[in-house]
Order: sequence, then structure tokens, then C-alpha cells
Amino acid sequence: MRLAIRHEIAWTWDTPPRSVIEHLRIEPRNHEGQHIISWRMDVEPDGRRRMGEDAFSNAFDSLTVEGPLTKLTVRADGEVETFDTTGIIGHSIERFPPDLFLRDSRLIAADAALRDFADGAVGKETVPLVRSHALMDALHERIGHVVCRADEFAGAAETFATGHGHARDIAHVFIACAHHLGIPARIAVGHLFTDDAGEHSCVHGWAEACLPGLGWVGFDPVIGRCPEGAHIRVAIGIDAIDVLPVRGAHHGGAREKVTHRIAVHTAGGR
Repeated sequence: MRLAIRHEIAWTWDTPPRSVIEHLRIEPRNHEGQHIISWRMDVEPDGRRRMGEDAFSNAFDSLTVEGPLTKLTVRADGEVETFDTTGIIGHSIERFPPDLFLRDSRLIAADAALRDFADGAVGKETVPLVRSHALMDALHERIGHVVCRADEFAGAAETFATGHGHARDIAHVFIACAHHLGIPARIAVGHLFTDDAGEHSCVHGWAEACLPGLGWVGFDPVIGRCPEGAHIRVAIGIDAIDVLPVRGAHHGGAREKVTHRIAVHTAGGR
């Protein structure tokens, strides 16, 4: 599938800052399931841009813009060809051993209720691949998907207790349960194309588990399936804080507001 992405980010301030530094994780990278055909990023007003990688090998842009300014806009456009690999992530850059992704954080800590749920979801099954599918299916039935709240996240235990969350919250629940079952797991964020997709304000999120004989495999509890070609993978990390699309600071200024406008289409179908 050939998909086109547009991701526009706008910052505004009531009181103009003297300078702004923003760190962006919005550019997808190649792996066996996706090939980046083109990518372009424009900044208004112009600034200094430094491109590189973060600790997890995600594409990373550091942007510095001198003020005073009342608005800053980043527009990114790209085309990606995706392939159905039944969720298997092949030929990606991996800097850390899988055991790192057994590490818990505040957002992916399992409480007693989550541990009981994970044990019940997999039953007596011992094969990690089958256990991971059973966990994804159980979460798809158990937790409702809601529209995201910008970059506010609930922990796995809270999301499970309330029975609803946005995609990255639900990915945290999968990860917490997988860790309890001894399966290395992490978050992946990016974009999901659907036939009725319109413009939205948040990136999508799902989980990846490292399985014997397969390596890293994606599991999306929101749709109840592994990524099959409709997902564009942008970044991975231990939890959603590691993969925020934007983190930054400004010198001076007050009352900052950040808005995202994201659209994913079939190429030529804008």
C-alpha cells in the first residue's frame, strides 16, 4: 500500500518567546514492512535544523528558531510504501537487547488486577506468540478506544480500571501484561490508515513484543490485529514519553499552545 502523510504542528504564544528549541520525532524510517519513498519538512519562520537519531534509533530533528515570534509552524509531507509482514518487524535498527524492554516505568507498571487479567487471558498456553495474540484479543474486547488527550497519558493500571483509553494508553496495558508474562514488549507510535480516516490531532500507538524465532512483532489491541500494511511506524520506546512527537522549551514567552493536524491518505487520494 502506498500512503501519503501530512503532519502539521503549530506553536503559538500570547507573549512572544525570544527563542525556541524543539525536538521532533515525526519522520518514519525504513524496515522490512515499510519503505520511505519521500519525506520533506518545512519550517516557518526558518531556523537551524540538526538531524540525527535518538537512543532508540528513531529519526530525530532538533530545531532552533530565534524570536521574538508569536507562531512557529512545521509542515512535514511524505510518502511511504507499506507491506503486509503479519506484524513482523524485520531489518530495523536495534541498539538494545530485548531484555531492556522488560523494564517497567510509571506508565507500564502492572498491578494485581492486571496480573490476574493477563494470567486469565493466556490460560495454560505456553507459546509466546499464541500468548501475545490471546492478550491482544482480550484487551480488544475489554478496553474501549477513545479520542486522545494530546500528550496526556494514563498508566496501564488506571486505563484497565476505567475500561477505556486512547491508543497509546491501551498499548501501555498490553506492555504491562506482557512484562508480567515474561515477554519483552515496547510501544510503537505512528499512523494508521483507515478507509474513513480524516484529519486528526494525535499519532496512533500500538505495542511490539519480542518473540522467539520471529523477533519483534507488532500487536494493535485497538483494532485487534497485528499491523498488516495500514500502519506507518515512526518511533519506538519503553513507553509513550520516549516517543512524544514534540518536546521542547522556549526562552521567555508565555501561554504556549501546540496543535497537531495529521492526515493519512492513499497516495494520489488527497
